[in-house]
Amino acid sequence: MPEKEGQIKSLLPYDTSRGGQVIAQIDLSVIDSNRKSKLYNYASAKMDDIKRQYEETIALWEWNEFVDSFKIGFEPVVGKTYYLYEASTKFLSILSPTEFRKECIGVTKLNSDGYWEKVNI
Repeated sequence: MPEKEGQIKSLLPYDTSRGGQVIAQIDLSVIDSNRKSKLYNYASAKMDDIKRQYEETIALWEWNEFVDSFKIGFEPVVGKTYYLYEASTKFLSILSPTEFRKECIGVTKLNSDGYWEKVNI
């Protein structure tokens, strides 16, 4: 194939020889679809994480409201385990159910940030 005037064959954006590389058009919709899929997966994972954090925060808030409704007749120590009892009144105690022989309705610890954490027993 003769070169066009002013064009150098090696600088053309396509191959001009008989056995040259085949130029195939790329399907850009596949690339766009893959990018959108990755974005959706990322955003979905972030939203799930935010939802989990929100639910944990609400549960922590509700637990602290619950514990605060109990009578505390002493200054709680950070990190110590306390037991929640309900008899004629609701109260917090350092005595475990085996020591106190009453039905314990919850166990908690005071966090160094000043909020109650639920202890699963």
